Amino acid sequence: AMLSVAVIGGGLCGLGTTYHLLARGHHVTVIDGACNRGVAINDNGHFRTASAVAAGLLHPLSPRLKMTWCGEEAYDMAFELIQAAGSDQIVTSSEVYRPCRDDEDRDAVTKAASKLGPKELEILDANTLTAAVPWSAMTRFGGVRIV
Repeated sequence: AMLSVAVIGGGLCGLGTTYHLLARGHHVTVIDGACNRGVAINDNGHFRTASAVAAGLLHPLSPRLKMTWCGEEAYDMAFELIQAAGSDQIVTSSEVYRPCRDDEDRDAVTKAASKLGPKELEILDANTLTAAVPWSAMTRFGGVRIV
């Protein structure tokens, strides 16, 4: 039976949910705070919506570089949704670089890489990281490439 569904939020999760509901033949209404610009913009002129935080950056690892629950499946689904969007406004990459802040962070990254392996993480020294990502020249601790 066809359902009429209201999805609250037009961010990554909301639009992903909408995509799948529409694919199953349901009627969907998306309600998003960004539609009411007077409410959705904070004092700095930025939108106060969930996807304004960091949803534009997708990879299957947590901030502590551990594989998230269903991370690989979510990553694959995100790319399916990006393909469905078909927009030239969407930038995709198969790599994410994360500079280390200090020696402690570098140790944590090294530990995570030893558990996950080179298929997911590659440890980079400062010179290699800077060659790949010039803005990272601020760090002398190197970083990691998340594949």
